[in-house]
Amino acid sequence: MTSAFPCDVLFVTVSFPKASETFILRDLAWLAQNGLSYRVLCLEKGDPAILDDFGIPGDAVVEAGGGKAPLPAGFLRLPGLAGLAASFKHRSDLRRMLAAAVDCGVRPSRVHALFAGLPAWLAASIAAHFDIPFSAGIHAGDVYLAPMYYGSVLRRADFINACNRCVASELAAAFPEVEKKLHIVYHGLPGVAAAAAPVPRLSGGSIRLLAIGRFVPKKGFVHAVEAVGLLVSRGLDAHLVLAGDGPDRSTAAAARELASAGRVVLPGWAAGGVTGAIERQGPFSALLVPSVVDSRGDRDGIPNVLLEAWQAGLPVICTSVGGIPEVAVDGLNALVVPPGNPAALADAAAKIASDEELACRIIKHGRDTLAESFDQDTNLTRWAALLRNASPPA
Repeated sequence: MTSAFPCDVLFVTVSFPKASETFILRDLAWLAQNGLSYRVLCLEKGDPAILDDFGIPGDAVVEAGGGKAPLPAGFLRLPGLAGLAASFKHRSDLRRMLAAAVDCGVRPSRVHALFAGLPAWLAASIAAHFDIPFSAGIHAGDVYLAPMYYGSVLRRADFINACNRCVASELAAAFPEVEKKLHIVYHGLPGVAAAAAPVPRLSGGSIRLLAIGRFVPKKGFVHAVEAVGLLVSRGLDAHLVLAGDGPDRSTAAAARELASAGRVVLPGWAAGGVTGAIERQGPFSALLVPSVVDSRGDRDGIPNVLLEAWQAGLPVICTSVGGIPEVAVDGLNALVVPPGNPAALADAAAKIASDEELACRIIKHGRDTLAESFDQDTNLTRWAALLRNASPPA
């Protein structure tokens, strides 16, 4: 690679870009705008239109093709019989990615896995081959669901950035030796100091709720639908816009009866997140974040939509799951209810819709939380320093 041009970071993941990973897209757009050069190496390239929405050039993404390089000298065999089997199962993926890394003509200073699990193993092996530093980011399911043998890869990282303390604690409990390498770096949002939008108030006692995300069990959207059914059964004019898509068909099945009655709308993915949904389908009484711990143990970190709602001037109703309690305080910046409890969601929705003073207080303190902990410039300056092998600002 002597003729390759310098590149600060080679990011590694399985599929990129993905509509459900706006937090990654925002971060990468910020890095590019602030002078960090990179390529994103993936096994499968997603819809390029998603990149356009974030101002990320298409040539920043390198998809592994049909070429296959020899197994790298630093090829990592994962521990245990299952780990060894996984090593050899994915060696073809590794060879494809290594060939793509060479062919794209960059000379990276480090390789960084955007997620733990398989991306971390691929990234660590590529980094070992080129004899450059390896690091990784962790979020939620990539730690809660990844087989233990993948965790052993993270021992090789020179740093690990976690976007919430809950997942960092989970990883440190399983692998105490990585605790000293962990850095909490929240994703953040741009423009958190901007003036809040007016609190959306509805006339005639209607309750209009918004929920956004992937249709997967941990999002708990079935309970949001059930909560709307309960509100309707109480004689209240309640509606839910459930924006998103995904493999969990039970969400759509639960919504079908209420959708036919005009109580639930399923518009698909909401471009622009919470703000986009408000512009197209608002106003709303509140955002519902009904997260649960699913049957596999997966759970949310800090859902991006929660932050977006505060920024947009929308009250938040959420559950006490995963990383949410790190930032959401009941009665202060959110109404926090137990997970898996549609009645509690319904009670909170009725309360927020009828109490303007409470809604305004939640939004004000939510924006205070954004300013204190989720300013994009502050947080990503720290991450960029880590990626550049520098000590991050305090």
